[in-house]
Amino acid sequence: MPAVLPDSRILREALIPLKCTREYGANVHPYTVRRWFKSGVHSPINGLRIKLEAVYQGRTLCTSREAFMRFLLAINAEPVKPRRRRTSKSK
Repeated sequence: MPAVLPDSRILREALIPLKCTREYGANVHPYTVRRWFKSGVHSPINGLRIKLEAVYQGRTLCTSREAFMRFLLAINAEPVKPRRRRTSKSK
C-alpha cells in the first residue's frame, strides 16, 4: 500500500468511510470499492491500471467524493499520445 504524502489532496477533503459509500451515492458494494483501492481497475480506454485514493482514519478505510471523481475521470481519460523526440541528424 502506498504511503500518503502529507500534502496529499485527499487529506484536505471530507472523508467517507468505504463501508458507507452507498449512502453517499456510489451504487456499488463496499468490497468493490476496497478492491478499487487495493488492486485498482484496468482502464479499457487508456490501458492503465488506476487505483482509488483512500486513507486509513484509525482502523477505518476512507475516501472522498472528489477522489471518486478523479478515479472515474482517470479510468475514462483518453490515452495520451507520446511526443516524438527529435533526433539530431549527423552530417
